[in-house]
Amino acid sequence: MRPMTTKLRKSGGAAVLEVEGKLKMGEAVDQFRAQWNEAINGGAKILVIIVSSVPVIDSSGLGSLMRCYSALKAVGGRVKLVGANEVVRQTLDVTHLAKMFDFYDDEAAALASVPTATTP
Repeated sequence: MRPMTTKLRKSGGAAVLEVEGKLKMGEAVDQFRAQWNEAINGGAKILVIIVSSVPVIDSSGLGSLMRCYSALKAVGGRVKLVGANEVVRQTLDVTHLAKMFDFYDDEAAALASVPTATTP
């Protein structure tokens, strides 16, 4: 079993966090939390989280997603989830957390939804 991996990068006006592997209690959730905290502390208001390679999220992973949502909401931001499979989506639906997130099939669609800065 491979450990969960994350990769954080900038894309236009958003931070993009790629997550691969099970988002579950322990080191995986700690690593995930550290990455989204880094994005928010770096000034990101839009966080696109790519979860297409996440087969399952446990209660600790859900808790971290909720804290990420709350931290971004506090600064007027949003969390956009890309590629949530049926199991992940069902987990979010059953726990009534799906309404907190914007869902997209691919990264391009999520990034296209990010408002661009306009100059007066």
